[in-house]
Amino acid sequence: MDLCYVEADLLTKRSGDTLEIEYGPDRVESTCTCYSDHWFDIAPENKDIRYFKFSGKIYEIDPGPAPGPSKKVKKADEGPELTDARDGQVYKTIQLGEQTWMAENLNFEIEDGVQSWCNGNKGENCDKYGRLYTLAAAKTACPPDWHLPSVDEWPTKGNGGYSAFYAYGVEGWGNAKDEYGFAILPAGNYQAEFQNYLEPGLLAFFWTSTIDKLNHNCPKMIHVGDGSEGMVSVCSDNENDGLSVRCVKD
Repeated sequence: MDLCYVEADLLTKRSGDTLEIEYGPDRVESTCTCYSDHWFDIAPENKDIRYFKFSGKIYEIDPGPAPGPSKKVKKADEGPELTDARDGQVYKTIQLGEQTWMAENLNFEIEDGVQSWCNGNKGENCDKYGRLYTLAAAKTACPPDWHLPSVDEWPTKGNGGYSAFYAYGVEGWGNAKDEYGFAILPAGNYQAEFQNYLEPGLLAFFWTSTIDKLNHNCPKMIHVGDGSEGMVSVCSDNENDGLSVRCVKD
């Protein structure tokens, strides 16, 4: 079934919920059920349109059973552990296509007065979520042979919406299932203008190396949250804010 359309204003939230749909070019009626862990909330942009495309996973009840575990998305291959020779810290890595990524946030404290922080000035937050870096610090923080990724290097180019949050967010954060082992953590940030921390547990922010030349040369960051936007790349208002860093291998 390539195209699925669902009735407007329908909200289904539990695994196993069923719904009537029309799908395909001939709008053939069928009954489908949810065998994944959740449905996205459904709300049409135009109330005059009764049907619209639905991007979630649904499976026909008949003629066959729901897919078993073998049909689920395979997690990315785990790479070798990375030991940062500068401070001895060890990081998990994963292989995503042709890229090798850190599967944890960077936690390297840069010297020479370049700023980075533990959220709330609590060392245990650095241990769990990694450090928060200014853009200047982020550009030099990755270990040798690794670098700060651009927007285009990020999975789904940083604009995967809610489906990307579901696939790459750490399991236990909202509805995220971490299907690839990328384990994005809601590390919060440091807001330089207000000298205030957004505490962990709500959102994640990552610096990228991309500068948007068409938008006042603003630095781009990846914003990740358990909401309708999911994972998106946006402009940062302040290069001195403290954001998380993930490194990708050269």
